[in-house]
Parts: sequence; C-alpha cells; structure tokens
Amino acid sequence: MRISKNPQVRKEEIIKIAEELFLAQGIEKTSIAQIARSVGVAKGLVYYYFNTKEEVLEGVIKDIAMQQVVFLKDHLALESTTFFERLLILIDAYYNIYPCKIAGISNIFQLEHQLVSLFHRQFVEECGEIYAEIILEGRKLGYLMGVYPEETLIMTLEGVFGLSNLRQVSKEQIALLVEQALDLPDNSLVAISNRLLNED
Repeated sequence: MRISKNPQVRKEEIIKIAEELFLAQGIEKTSIAQIARSVGVAKGLVYYYFNTKEEVLEGVIKDIAMQQVVFLKDHLALESTTFFERLLILIDAYYNIYPCKIAGISNIFQLEHQLVSLFHRQFVEECGEIYAEIILEGRKLGYLMGVYPEETLIMTLEGVFGLSNLRQVSKEQIALLVEQALDLPDNSLVAISNRLLNED
C-alpha cells in the first residue's frame, strides 16, 4: 500500500524523478504517465501538483537552478575573503553554472533554447541575495556607486558571457573587462584571476 507523504515532499519527489527521466531519455520521450509510474503514484496525483508536463519541467529547472545557487553560496562562504575575490568567484560560477556547461544536464538544455532562457531567468532571480551582498560590500569600499548597481553587475556578467560565446576569451581578459565595466581599480581583478578563475 502506498504511503501518504507530506505534499511538499511528494512534489519534490516528483520533480526529482522527472529530472532523472528527462536526463535518461529526453523531454519529448518522457510522459506524465511514466513519471507517475516511476514515482509509484497515480497519474492524477502528478496532475494535482502540475497542470502540464511543461510545469513539471519548470519545476525541474527551478530545482537545478536552486542547487547551483546553494553551491555558489557555499563556495563564497568557504573561499572568499575580499570583495574582489568574492566578485571573481561570482563571475567564475556564473559561467560554469550556466546550463550549457553543467555536467550531466547539458542534454536537457541543448534541446530547446527556451529552456536555457527559463533557467537563466530563474538563476538570475535566485542570485538576487548574492548580488546584493557583494554590491553592499563593494559600496562600503567606494565601488559600484552608480544608481543601478545590481543592473550594472548583471549587464556586465551577461555581456562578458555573450562575448565568450562569440570568441575565445581568456580569464585575464574577463577580469580586465569586468574591471573596466565596473570602474574598478586597475589590476584589482587581473592580479588574482589566475588563482580564482577556471579556464574552460
């Protein structure tokens, strides 16, 4: 007999199983019925939590984004000591976290550009607290003093990432571009980029 579970626990279980199925056989080949069978529940129970398969997929993407944000927060807490180091860790994580670079789930995102956009939006929203902390630390030191510091930071991250998709960009170039875009002191990021930025 199926054990009744807390609704949130059940929803998380459905999302986790759906993620495994999407990874194993692709989005198109995965049905709500298959997800229900793998979870061990009636198909109607899946529809109780999600109206469509697209909603299940959105739940999976949100879950992946949250996992990466938690990883980034842990990374920042463990390894950062200065504003510039924290900024570089954010930059490095931003590119490595991006869907097309996540080991094991890239096949999901290669199927549809829309999914990349969905992940991207979710990730940026979930990183709001991280951006705010780094910006506050920078402003205390006299940096990021513009009217829209968060938007400027996001625009800089987006711009350098977009450039890296068009041409080869070294970690030193990335550090220099961010220094210039955010009006940071010369060599403040470049000097530590070899230690804190990973090459692809």
